[in-house]
Amino acid sequence: MPVVFENPAYLRAKIHDMETGEDTAKLQDRWAYLGADFHTYTHPTEKGASQQAAQLFTLYADYDTNQSEVSSTDEAVLRMMGEAHHNAATIKPDLTLKDPSGKTIATMDAWAQEWAEVAA
Repeated sequence: MPVVFENPAYLRAKIHDMETGEDTAKLQDRWAYLGADFHTYTHPTEKGASQQAAQLFTLYADYDTNQSEVSSTDEAVLRMMGEAHHNAATIKPDLTLKDPSGKTIATMDAWAQEWAEVAA
């Protein structure tokens, strides 16, 4: 799912404006988003920020005692990374790959040899 949030600089300006009666928030873009390069950018509209935001796939590795996650715009890279880690790991994690909307698209349990695709 795209990562979009209110721009912290805009929020600080709004607080300043409430305290002083000024109108400095109009000088800031209201929305911020995470780009494909993992840098933060701003946009004046939420819709525009959502359209520009990176669509991130997420790989979750569950080791029973803790869970790790890695995100990327490249699904294939996450699949290869997950499979390589799974094959090399002494303690095998359960892996889950989710699409940008948060829907699980593939899994690999501790005993698996390859990804199991999740039906749509």
